[in-house]
Amino acid sequence: MPIYTVQPDDGLYYIANNVFMGLLPYQRIQQVNKIENANEIDVGQELWIPLPCSCEEVEGERVVHYAHLVEEGSTVEEIAEKFGTTNDTLYRLNGITNNSQLIAATAFDVPLKG
Repeated sequence: MPIYTVQPDDGLYYIANNVFMGLLPYQRIQQVNKIENANEIDVGQELWIPLPCSCEEVEGERVVHYAHLVEEGSTVEEIAEKFGTTNDTLYRLNGITNNSQLIAATAFDVPLKG
C-alpha cells in the first residue's frame, strides 16, 4: 500500500477523489487508517492508501499508475522522493530525459507500489 502525506487543505474526500483519482472511496482510507472522524486529519500525517493492484510490474514491483499533477517549479527528483521511486524510473515511464521537460499542471505517470 502506498503512503500519502497529508498536505495543507487536504481532506479524505479530496485525497480519494483528486489525488488518487477516485480509485477508492474516502471511507476506505478512513477505515484502514482507523480515523474516527473523517474531518480530522493533520498536515504531515501519513496515511496508508489501500489501492487495488491490478496493473503491472515496474522495476520488479507490482504497481498502480498514479497521474500526479505536476506543480510549477517541481523536479523529477522531488517527485521521486515523495513517492518512493527513482528518477530513472520516472524518466523512463514518462519518456523524458530532464527536468526541463516537466510541464506544470499536466499529468505525470508515477508508479505506486501495490
